[in-house]
Amino acid sequence: MSEVTKAGRKWLKGALAAALVVIGLGGLNACSQDTGAREQTQPDAETEIATERWKELNAGVVSAHRAGDYGKSVDLAESALALAEEAFGPDNPDTLISVNNLGFLYESQGRYSEAEPLYTRALEARERTLGQDHPDTLTSVNNLGALYKSQGRYGEAEPLFARALKAK
Repeated sequence: MSEVTKAGRKWLKGALAAALVVIGLGGLNACSQDTGAREQTQPDAETEIATERWKELNAGVVSAHRAGDYGKSVDLAESALALAEEAFGPDNPDTLISVNNLGFLYESQGRYSEAEPLYTRALEARERTLGQDHPDTLTSVNNLGALYKSQGRYGEAEPLFARALKAK
């Protein structure tokens, strides 16, 4: 393998890890503090425990991905999603972060047919709960467009990219 190819792979690996941090943990901080999309109620002890466990799982996803253990990162992301769906509900912003993160991991491994329904789910739920022009919705629009672009589905990607750019 040439030095250029090695450098390119190293850069891509770092870029994917950075994107996961931005999508996952960066989104976690923003959504956990955004009470506009949630009822303003005090979480019970069980929900607080689930939230802490969910955060730990997401931190593990990032660590495993950075270490190159992609199988473990997917396993942890699947666990985080299952926990979020049970503890928070299917359309909760934190659940949708888990949906998006798992989609990202599948996409980064070329598992496009598994990523697409997750990206679509996140987009549809965010449109319903947050509105068409919310930044998290637009992130989902962009992610689905990027997936289509990766697959050479340019006719489907272009209107999504145009929508994301127009709203910003």
